[in-house]
Amino acid sequence: MPSTKSVTQKLFPAVPFVLTNTITFVPYLVFLTMHTGSDMESVLPFVLFYTVRMTGIFLLKSFRLGLATLHVLLLSLICGGIGSFFGILGEWWYPCYFLSAVLIGLSAAWLPPANTTIKYQRKELKIKQAKTSFFDFVFLVVLLGIFLSALVFDFPGKTVVIFTEYTLLYLIAFRGISGYPIPDRKVDKIDQKTFFMKEFLLFLVYFILLIIIRLARALFDSNYLTVAMMGFSAFLIIAAWYINSVHHKWKLPIWLNMLSFINGMCMNYILLFGTFYTAFYFGNNKIALYLYVPYILGILTSKLLMRYVYQMFAFLDREVIHIIGLIGSLLLMLLPVIFPIAVFLFSFFISGTSTYLNQLYAQNEELPENQQIIIKYTTQAKGSITHQFLLMTGLWIMVKEFGLSMNTVLQITAHKSGDLHVLRIVDTIHYLSIGLLLYLLFFILYERLFKNKKMPFEE
Repeated sequence: MPSTKSVTQKLFPAVPFVLTNTITFVPYLVFLTMHTGSDMESVLPFVLFYTVRMTGIFLLKSFRLGLATLHVLLLSLICGGIGSFFGILGEWWYPCYFLSAVLIGLSAAWLPPANTTIKYQRKELKIKQAKTSFFDFVFLVVLLGIFLSALVFDFPGKTVVIFTEYTLLYLIAFRGISGYPIPDRKVDKIDQKTFFMKEFLLFLVYFILLIIIRLARALFDSNYLTVAMMGFSAFLIIAAWYINSVHHKWKLPIWLNMLSFINGMCMNYILLFGTFYTAFYFGNNKIALYLYVPYILGILTSKLLMRYVYQMFAFLDREVIHIIGLIGSLLLMLLPVIFPIAVFLFSFFISGTSTYLNQLYAQNEELPENQQIIIKYTTQAKGSITHQFLLMTGLWIMVKEFGLSMNTVLQITAHKSGDLHVLRIVDTIHYLSIGLLLYLLFFILYERLFKNKKMPFEE
């Protein structure tokens, strides 16, 4: 009879893939479904998870504390495992969800960059990648089937099932990592400077602003929203001045920095705006089927088929393929009739772009050693957070233009209004968001094609 350890090691190759591709998304939906009331206790798990997930990468950059990438990976697995276990306990004692949200949020922020960095370290050391067997594939399909079923269907104990699955996945990952060929922690060059004020200030500012805006949306308090908008406006002015003064010192081309930033904006657009757009046009009961399932399928399909897209368009540079793909799928988002298909394609190219950017950043020798992937994820997070505040600011301005109450913004984001003016606002923001993203993507395409700052790339 095979031992537990041997079974764990057989399952392990599929586990990091499932964790890194679902931990930022599935818990988001789980904590969101708990948000059924308007009191602080019911909304806090979602607010804590979302805020920590979005800002945790800045905390990681702020306090390096001599941590090697392997340490960060182990720490993210420990946080995720304990957080998932407390998520199970939360079914019987609700305050457990608070700790669960914070710990899973940290894992969601740290696990993807740490796991990706380890992957490229192993490649650099010429360590052979474990081959995926048929058993791994079946295991992967079953896991993803459970996740997708839990998203689409509602049944008693759904939350317990999802958190139990995550607890088991984290245990398998933690147990399997000891027998998994990864580089020794000496590979990481530890920086003598362990505290970085700029990143810590970014963490504090983003954390406070996101907490305020999430509380505004959750508690239906327009005063919180006004404070968040004023704070973001002040921060945006300072950030614009700072970027203008230091952008000439950037070690990467403008198009590469901006593509990472805009890829984060695209992620936030599809998940945040896409949620209430789907609710208004197709109904709350269609959000999972029309948005979340195509989104996840797009990510998975991208991992499998992007290489064939490269082969079909071998005459184009890969970054050009990704930019054109994002532009094309954004244009399809303008057609409500094929909205799920557009979501699938948009998710396909967002995921493919993210993977390609990982490769470019990992191979860049001008960035600090073993910080390349963290820098990429940080830039991406900045884009996602910026888009969220731009979206809320746009809604805030549109509501004022229509002479409606500020609570209308909160009703829109909570999918609780069927007023004709509200539908016009949602449509207008939809077109403006797509227009902004298209403008930025065409600018990147121009920078890449006509400034000709191509990055070296190795398979």
